[in-house]
Amino acid sequence: DAPQLEVKRLYINAELQSLLRLAPVVDAIEVDAPRVWLRHLGGGRHDVDDIVARLSQKPPEATDAGPPRFALYNLVLSGGSLDYTDDAVGRTHQLRDLRLAVPFLSNLSSYREVKVHPQLAFVLNGSRFDTAADGTPFAQTRKTDATLRVDRLDLAPYLGYLPASLPLRLQSAVLGADLKLAFEQAPAVAVKLSGSVQLQGVRLATPDAAPLLAFESLTLALDDVRPLDRVLGLRSLALTAPRLALRRNASGQLNLPQAPTPPVTRTAASGTATATATATA
Repeated sequence: DAPQLEVKRLYINAELQSLLRLAPVVDAIEVDAPRVWLRHLGGGRHDVDDIVARLSQKPPEATDAGPPRFALYNLVLSGGSLDYTDDAVGRTHQLRDLRLAVPFLSNLSSYREVKVHPQLAFVLNGSRFDTAADGTPFAQTRKTDATLRVDRLDLAPYLGYLPASLPLRLQSAVLGADLKLAFEQAPAVAVKLSGSVQLQGVRLATPDAAPLLAFESLTLALDDVRPLDRVLGLRSLALTAPRLALRRNASGQLNLPQAPTPPVTRTAASGTATATATATA
């Protein structure tokens, strides 16, 4: 009934290596003046839930062949805007002048020329935010860093926007972060995340609003986190004053989120069944 996405210009400079390596290798991606309209219907429901559900469906013949391989360089989004209409409270949040620049996102050993330095800038409901890269020019060192600091951000005003399909309900939390995002091309192409993240005053409940888990603070010190390569290395984890409230119903089921059942495979030689599960980050 109304527009939801508009893009003034989309520019992609693809490389011939994409055919040789059977994976996308792109020298530049530029997105100019994208506009998005999103509506919150209340209770964690959005007007795009049907689209998200359709895109989330895995084809029956699909197999898990590992993460997709790609090399995307010089990604720039400029002049972006978002109108987020909240029907539950009768308010529209406005994001304007969004600029996002990323040197590369790659898990292929493909070296391309980097012309972009990391930056995130926007105006949210009239308040301006801007963060840019630290360090020396990428061309000289093949490395540059971006920093992100968050000081005691209360998540309570935003909890109503979480999807209603989540198995747990976050009732309160305060977020703090001091992170560094490093883009490196030596000795190998890598995007690394380091620093620390802290959550305080966290309360989690079941879908029927019954208390499940609460703790005073959770502090994660990141050591070697490479999200594109599914690598998660922690230097330390500190959990203070956790409180877990378990309930078992008449059927013997606990009030815990149900984990997916691991696949069962059989070996032809022994005929024994072995359950295998893969954890990914």
